[in-house]
Amino acid sequence: MNIYRMLSLVLLLFLTLGVGPNRPVVDDNATVELDVAVTDRNGNPVTGLKKENFKIFEEGVEQFVTGVSSNHKTLAVVVAVELSESFPYYLPIAEEFVKSLSDEDWGAVVSFERFPDIVVDFTHDKSPLVAGLRRLSPSYDGDVALFDALSFVLDRMKNLEQKPAILLLGTGRDSISTNRTYGQALRRAETSNTMIYTVSISQPVVQDWLPFPDQIAAFRIREAQNTLASFAYASGGLVFQPEFAGQYAAISQTVIRDLRNQYTLKFVSSGTDVGGKLRKLKVEVMDTDVDYDRKPDKLKIRHKAGIR
Repeated sequence: MNIYRMLSLVLLLFLTLGVGPNRPVVDDNATVELDVAVTDRNGNPVTGLKKENFKIFEEGVEQFVTGVSSNHKTLAVVVAVELSESFPYYLPIAEEFVKSLSDEDWGAVVSFERFPDIVVDFTHDKSPLVAGLRRLSPSYDGDVALFDALSFVLDRMKNLEQKPAILLLGTGRDSISTNRTYGQALRRAETSNTMIYTVSISQPVVQDWLPFPDQIAAFRIREAQNTLASFAYASGGLVFQPEFAGQYAAISQTVIRDLRNQYTLKFVSSGTDVGGKLRKLKVEVMDTDVDYDRKPDKLKIRHKAGIR
């Protein structure tokens, strides 16, 4: 009798498993989390928004937003500095940013010229981060592997529990990358969950007051600055191109404030992965009365370019 009962139980289990794929299930792999930053027309972060304030489109198709929450994760930030002749200009910005981190945040320092170098690995302690920055010195050989260095850092920030970000200080030049092209580095920035904040400082090669300004040098500087800025735009970060020392002080506080006042949107992707091709994302935020003057305010939103 027991044998018949066991056979009946096995048969019931087999039949149950057999019809399993036909039952409605939730595909966790299709659920996407997307960090977005929302600001007003003056660049100030906007808080208090709800799910109904957002619309998400993937390849032009509106997606179903399942949740919106304020992102209060601790930060894991890499300060990546190019050891070019402009390094002395970067140092005060980098130091001020490190000092702006909270005791719960994680910070690391990576320098790069021909190769990336982990100067200080992730730590809560600000002292070694500041000391690591002060140990660095500029190089004058002119060779920079920006694309390799950025990809190196992004690859090591995947799957962090904390909120990842990069403060990238450099000229935007690349003369010697061998592992990654510009396009490959840009694609990593577009699809990474790491927001990149770029600070571009170039020595004044061109002087407007000269009778014959070097137009070629001016073009190269602008081209390099645009290259650096493209990584920030692709990842949803911010671009800084300070021209005067007085503009340096506000950068670190602006970045910290931006990182601490963002949203995490959740949606179920209707797309499918086609050979790793980028699926473009667009998020719209509804105009909302954020200053309580009974008039809708036009809001701006930033986020990474897409998913794969």
